[in-house]
Amino acid sequence: TSFISRLPTTIPRILATQASMPMVAKIWETYFDQRCESFFERELYRMSHRAMLDELLMLDRLFNMTGQVMLSVSSNFLMSYVVTSEFLTWFGAQESHGREKDLLSDLGVKSAEPGQHLMELGRIARRSKRLRRIIGENPSDQVLGLLMQENQHAEVLHFLDELEEFRVRFGHRAPREAELATPRWREDLSFAFDVLKGILNSSHVPSPREVERAREDGAKDVSQLIDRTFAPGVRSAFRAVLQVTRLNARMRESTRARVVDALDMYRHFLLECGRRMVQTGVLHKTEDVFFLKKPEVQSWLSDVSVGRGFKRRVIVRRAVYEAFEQMPDPPATFVMRGEERVTEDRLNPEEVVVSGQDQHFTGLPASAGRVTGRARVITSSKDAVMQPDEILIVPYADVGWTPLFVGARAVVMGLGGPLSHAAIVAREFHI
Repeated sequence: TSFISRLPTTIPRILATQASMPMVAKIWETYFDQRCESFFERELYRMSHRAMLDELLMLDRLFNMTGQVMLSVSSNFLMSYVVTSEFLTWFGAQESHGREKDLLSDLGVKSAEPGQHLMELGRIARRSKRLRRIIGENPSDQVLGLLMQENQHAEVLHFLDELEEFRVRFGHRAPREAELATPRWREDLSFAFDVLKGILNSSHVPSPREVERAREDGAKDVSQLIDRTFAPGVRSAFRAVLQVTRLNARMRESTRARVVDALDMYRHFLLECGRRMVQTGVLHKTEDVFFLKKPEVQSWLSDVSVGRGFKRRVIVRRAVYEAFEQMPDPPATFVMRGEERVTEDRLNPEEVVVSGQDQHFTGLPASAGRVTGRARVITSSKDAVMQPDEILIVPYADVGWTPLFVGARAVVMGLGGPLSHAAIVAREFHI
């Protein structure tokens, strides 16, 4: 009753948010970009501890507001996606039912750009025997040094220039990038070279023209589907709804990229704190700062004497972390009865079919198509080299993992869904 009684005020607020959020998000992104740029221009090592505390408060405000904008944009996207889905169900022809995902490809989202740039780097490397040898025949963590040693050659110098542009634009990304302790690509390019090895081994790397042609063909397919599906009077209304949904999808990816930028700012800030703690003997290594809690860092900036016990805390927390790391991941969903966890086979025995030694799984499709190939299971960015035409199987895939999609015939993820960032990127690559 109370929900229904609030609808007269709730519905106008939702509609107002839908209408205003594109403008609000754009204004906030411009403001955020300015603050982010000025943050990295500041020389943190020259700041006093008092100034560092003020800087941390600024980061908190920036991060919290960016998160709120992202959640609002995500909510708008989900709502407009539901409207699109219902439109197809109620007014579309039978062939259009369930085709929402096909209408959300070729969005030109920022989260696909790292993979696209690596594809271009791969094309450059494939044209040079020297580059193919250096990248393909050496451990990934040694490749950059070997390239620097041979930068007197024009093709190597050109490749290094393009690689530097990649590092400037996407150096703040990384697999598991929500974890502040994860080194970013600007600090360690090994993952990028792992991806490039896979591109070098690929039977074919599409040219920019082929990519553009695929995008044009995709847009034609969408237009033809709409023409076949809807009566003339409804068609224009659906196109308007779809345009809003696609805009919201792009905005969600864009605002999420700002959240990652904010996390990178935190990492930069904490590394400076760690450097100071090493200098004063509070920590053994700079990266040990990531085993401290935020209130502990704030307290140390206010009073350095509180850091006397930090070394012991880091030792204990590192040991606990490493113990947890050896344990299997918790299930994505589970049911408890008292203190007992009900296993999946007891809860829904019909959902998993076992035949001999083969186990069959069902899931949600995110991108249309059917392929057969050898599967490569990758659970760590350290094992990220793909062979040609393999099917990539990963436990999850944030934006930092998605460059691996470039050489994959198909992608299977343990976590996520058709509207996840990884699924959107997969559709951008027409996987």
